[in-house]
Amino acid sequence: MASVARQSFGFAVLLFVLLLALFWSRAAVYPLAVEQIGGSDVPLGRLLGRLTLGAPFVEPLVLFAILSANALLAASIVNRMMLFGVRNYLPIVFYAVVACGVFIPGNMIVLLTASLLVMSGADGFVAGQGRGASLSLMLRGALLIGSAGLVYAPATVFAVLIPAAVYFFRMGKRYLVVGVVGGVLPLLFCSYVYWAIGKGFTTPSVEIFQAIFDGDFEGGFLRGWGIGRVVFLGILLLNTIFSLATLTMRNLVRDRARRTTGFFVFFFVLTLLLFLLPGPAGMNFVFVALPLSVILPAWYVKYSGWFPTLLFILLLASAVFTNLEPFLS
Repeated sequence: MASVARQSFGFAVLLFVLLLALFWSRAAVYPLAVEQIGGSDVPLGRLLGRLTLGAPFVEPLVLFAILSANALLAASIVNRMMLFGVRNYLPIVFYAVVACGVFIPGNMIVLLTASLLVMSGADGFVAGQGRGASLSLMLRGALLIGSAGLVYAPATVFAVLIPAAVYFFRMGKRYLVVGVVGGVLPLLFCSYVYWAIGKGFTTPSVEIFQAIFDGDFEGGFLRGWGIGRVVFLGILLLNTIFSLATLTMRNLVRDRARRTTGFFVFFFVLTLLLFLLPGPAGMNFVFVALPLSVILPAWYVKYSGWFPTLLFILLLASAVFTNLEPFLS
């Protein structure tokens, strides 16, 4: 039986488009209560919300472009760094399933923009490793990740990726200093602008802190979930466990591959901290999808046969059933 990991780029893109079409159709016709949430009350989040309100017909195109960029970045990292020894395009499919298969929040333009900033920053860290480690790539990545918190406040947690990149990619102290300064610069610039127009210098920092803890623990993780979502989450958890176990057992020959996979496992653990914050937990899958789309192919590259194929089909089928369930009832 052919390996799931050997699917072509065209097949992965076709699945990506079909899955997104289904997920968005369900969200448009049968939105869940926990999906009806407003934009993030932080400087760039508010600005982004006003821009999309002024041109609602542009928003679907922007959403599709950002989703495509994130999926292609994940596939690019896996193949450019040869993480699993063979070229594969499963990250494209996994990203669509995890990011949009559970919830499609009402402020998804804000969430996806923040996720693109985080993923682009992580890609810069990965590209900047090795003997020719680049200070400019470290600075670019830190600037992007630092900006994410101004778009969506909980994304501030990903600032931890800056020292993590220095550790996993064995960069020196100079890179840590450049990274920390780059991560803080967006907030300092925003604070200066606020001060220049007569507001308090610390206003952006206060707004971010308040936005992180805005809301309550309203059971958003379970509210509105049918049996389909519970099954989907169980199968996704099984896939994640198998892939993490494969990474611990797999002897990666390339040192850069070991560092990169270690960095993305840490990235995945960091995304789980978002579930400890108030608000609907379903929103967090937009960020969980970023490292998971890089990690999940490990299981399917190492193992082939009927069981991995069945697990892959079940993951897709549960996501499809979850979104078809409202139409069938």
